[in-house]
Amino acid sequence: MKNKYIYHSKISEAKFRQIVRHFALDLTALQTAELVGLHRNTVTTLYSKMRFRIF
Repeated sequence: MKNKYIYHSKISEAKFRQIVRHFALDLTALQTAELVGLHRNTVTTLYSKMRFRIF
């Protein structure tokens, strides 16, 4: 399925939405990675990009 939020991403849109929900709940990147099933570095990168967009 195509992800309309991140171009050229291998992460599905559903997983990205889960990451955003966990980000809003103020969970750490490690906790989110374990819940979603992705690598910690991937979630850390996405968290950094979201923080930059908010800034």
